[in-house]
Amino acid sequence: MMYILKTPLTLPKNLQIGINHFGKERVRIFGSLEWSLAEDLNWKKLSNKRRRQLCKEFTQDEVWNAINSLSRGKAPGPNGFNTEFYIRYWSILKDSIFKAFNEFSSIAIVPSSWGSTNLVFVPKKEGPSLIVDYRPIALCNVLYKILSKVIVNRLKPHIKFLISKDQSAFIEGRKI
Repeated sequence: MMYILKTPLTLPKNLQIGINHFGKERVRIFGSLEWSLAEDLNWKKLSNKRRRQLCKEFTQDEVWNAINSLSRGKAPGPNGFNTEFYIRYWSILKDSIFKAFNEFSSIAIVPSSWGSTNLVFVPKKEGPSLIVDYRPIALCNVLYKILSKVIVNRLKPHIKFLISKDQSAFIEGRKI
């Protein structure tokens, strides 16, 4: 099935087929994982106090700190706004962003437009002719990045109570 990776992409149609295959292959691989084993695991649980800390309303400081921690000089997402826009116009935008984030917090639904992403294929070398000669770059909506960062920052102090001591990867302070 991976033959498309070796198909020359000299025609726009071949490029489109290659990109479509690239996306479908990722969905096939990651979308077919078996989760039935998860029900049998002994999951750790947070205390009620920690749950309340996670579920409280967001603060403007949390949102501002998340915005300030994002990389600058990056391409904007589908709505055309980059990190610098949110920093520069924070005084105008903060009430609306704060309201939207707390609405998400109460109903746990992110507006679908926030999840929009432009997928751009950047050539890895001069004169690319195969799909493997391109690197896919996802240009995400910055509001989505900000919300994700706020949530990650909220989870950081609690994650060690949820993840087994045996797991070392991706946990701050633990080494593989």
